[in-house]
Amino acid sequence: MAYHSIMSDVHHVYKKCTVGNNIEKDNLRSGTGGKRLCKTCQEIRDGKRSR
Repeated sequence: MAYHSIMSDVHHVYKKCTVGNNIEKDNLRSGTGGKRLCKTCQEIRDGKRSR
């Protein structure tokens, strides 16, 4: 499930994403928000980081 921060220009799809894990609860929204996938999530998807 995709999620994003209202304070960022990217969305996340992995719970292991260190960037996504730092989103404060008040700023957290579900869905992509029409934003691009974050670099860390892309690296997880590409197998460059562990899921």
